[in-house]
Amino acid sequence: MRTLIFLWMTMLLAVSAMGQGLSVTESPKKPGDIIRYTINFEKAVGDTVSLVYLTFHLTTDPHGDQKGLPSTFDVTKFNQKSPTEYEVEGTIPNAMSGTYLLGSVQVRTSGGGIRNYAYPTDFAQENKIRVENAAKDIFPNIKSVTPSH
Repeated sequence: MRTLIFLWMTMLLAVSAMGQGLSVTESPKKPGDIIRYTINFEKAVGDTVSLVYLTFHLTTDPHGDQKGLPSTFDVTKFNQKSPTEYEVEGTIPNAMSGTYLLGSVQVRTSGGGIRNYAYPTDFAQENKIRVENAAKDIFPNIKSVTPSH
């Protein structure tokens, strides 16, 4: 009975938070999980879009035992839903554990045009994801580097 009441209260608080415009934390992602975002432009891009990159950057301190793992990654598989809407998805790579922020969106056209959109200058929504990864750095520290004669 206690579990049922706890679940009911959790759902009530989540619905209340969403109704007030607050974000509800998603469950942590792990390497191999798919993430998907929708980008809406005010009007159609003036040329055929050939690439869309969403770049995520680690915002928390790097884990010392994960030095060799990436702390930045891109999501690049896109689908144009309408003249002004694009869905972009990708797989979480074997990246360092921590919180990642969607820091930029880059759009490239078949005519060679490139536009970088940066958070919070060009889009106001703060998109964060938490990645949990048990992988450790496989590379040892360098003992020394000396010239050879």
